[in-house]
Amino acid sequence: MEALPYYPDWKYICLVRDGRDVAMSLFNHVHALTPEARLTSPVQFYNLSLDFVEFWEDWLRTGNPYWDWFEFIKDWLKFRDFQNVLLVHYRDLIHDKPAQVEKNR
Repeated sequence: MEALPYYPDWKYICLVRDGRDVAMSLFNHVHALTPEARLTSPVQFYNLSLDFVEFWEDWLRTGNPYWDWFEFIKDWLKFRDFQNVLLVHYRDLIHDKPAQVEKNR
């Protein structure tokens, strides 16, 4: 959120997932990239372990290869009480999409 311009008349939605789900998706994503995709990506994919436990520990410690997930969540939590900011948990969206959509209408 801190990287975005803030306008009181805009609506901001942040979809939040459990960090374990994020890590597993990220692990599968970066290991499925083709060599061509790795070469053209602005993100450096170096020393990424093929072992999920090692990958997990490195991700928790450094945020590599993309971002620090905890900082991302902390940043959005600062704004959660703003009238025009909605934090939606992925699990809640999957289980009751209509209720989540109506939350901030």
